[in-house]
Amino acid sequence: MRTGLFVVGVVVLILGVIVVGASFALSSNSTTIPTPATGQVNYLKITPSFIGSGTIGISWSGATSQFRFSVFPCSNSACSSRDPSPAANGAGASGSVSFSVSGSTIYVLVPTQNANAVPVTVQQSGGLTPLLLIGIIILVVGALVAVVGFRARAKPKTIYEDEVAPKRDSFVTTSTPFTGVQQGPAASATSAAPQYRPDAPEHTGPVFFQPTEGEESYGSNQPAPPTPPTGGVRPPIKCPSCGAMNEPWITNCRNCRRPLSSTGA
Repeated sequence: MRTGLFVVGVVVLILGVIVVGASFALSSNSTTIPTPATGQVNYLKITPSFIGSGTIGISWSGATSQFRFSVFPCSNSACSSRDPSPAANGAGASGSVSFSVSGSTIYVLVPTQNANAVPVTVQQSGGLTPLLLIGIIILVVGALVAVVGFRARAKPKTIYEDEVAPKRDSFVTTSTPFTGVQQGPAASATSAAPQYRPDAPEHTGPVFFQPTEGEESYGSNQPAPPTPPTGGVRPPIKCPSCGAMNEPWITNCRNCRRPLSSTGA
């Protein structure tokens, strides 16, 4: 996991949360409606910051019971001309009203019977503000960076058999050296068995087998000796040429292949 990229994503996420929280905190504005006795303009201008449309809530307190007001949409930024139809009306010493507004329109609150400076709170809600949009974008970017950093792991390298095993042109007979641990019969048979060598020359011509201990060679094509006849036991025959002892039913010496003419004691 690329820790650096993941940490950057988390930091961006935290920044996005802060911006979104700031957009909700700044959506509420507390002010007062001045009285004509102070020489100030006796109205309150309201400028929504929505992208599109939203809702404005107005709450007040500390006014007289004869307090009244109306909210009118302005035809221009200076509110020199107004729509004759009010968007909202309010009355009484305290209360609250809400109404739908357009982000491209300025509104003005005009009071009547305003003997006191009335505290008013204007709350924007139910719409998308530029600051809220920026916070959402930062949140999305931070989430994407964090996910990419979490999932961006070094992929394991695929090791192929030809990269590990040495390349050989032929196979040779191998044996496992003794290490003090007895190997199983399957492992011993596998390690000691000779293997095929493609580059080894092929044998041609007759094949001779070496007799084991206690056996004599009869030649490559000579048939096996006949079974001795049953009956009395005959003494072996000694070859007069080489002195080799032969079975009593043999006519030629097994050693020198010469005829047998005498019988040894």
